[in-house]
Amino acid sequence: MRRQLLIGIVAVLSILGVPAPALAGSGAGAFTFDASPEPVKKGGYVTLSGRNTTLYFSSGVSFYFKADGSSKWVYQNSTTVKNGKYSRRQAQNHSGTWKAVAFCECDSVGAPSRTDRVAVRGVQLPGVVNGCSYGDPYYVDFKPSTIDISCTTYWGYTSVKWQRVTSTSAKATAVAHFNDCEPSCGNGHYRTKKVTLTFSRVRLHHGVPTFTEMTEHPSGYSYGLYPAEF
Repeated sequence: MRRQLLIGIVAVLSILGVPAPALAGSGAGAFTFDASPEPVKKGGYVTLSGRNTTLYFSSGVSFYFKADGSSKWVYQNSTTVKNGKYSRRQAQNHSGTWKAVAFCECDSVGAPSRTDRVAVRGVQLPGVVNGCSYGDPYYVDFKPSTIDISCTTYWGYTSVKWQRVTSTSAKATAVAHFNDCEPSCGNGHYRTKKVTLTFSRVRLHHGVPTFTEMTEHPSGYSYGLYPAEF
């Protein structure tokens, strides 16, 4: 509505012979975006920043990421615009392209956007997706300190210390948190124990190598990690 009103004002001024102001987004650098540093060390942080000084945008910018080898843009986060500027730090574990999309009073297809590709230095070793099959978790964590298994209750591993990571397997120690199900799982108690974890079955997740099977030792229990089925 505000966009249409602005266009109408411009048209009226033109008829009257009065110099019209530039429409929002038409000025050079009205909406800019930069992801840096380029390249970035695996597991390091990039700063997503720029200017948004246009008239009809609201005060926010959303960020999406598309990994190399993938055709899908996936939402990552958002930030606010203050004094015409915005900035946010994001971890990056694999090479790909960032996209900043300005909030605006328009449909999402017409929202102004800018992109910037950032490469990751070093070999892209497999990571782990913390999530479950009820959603579509995206980001692959490289050597995460916690691993979540359950979507509904806390069941997972903390204090994960990675001892070895290769392109096909990995090994780590951790503290397991589990329900003893005594006298029943509904009335059970959460316990902890020290375990060793091994990882295998590497698959691509949005173009990124990911471990999709984990085995706990000494119990020998194996779990399918997302995006594999449980």
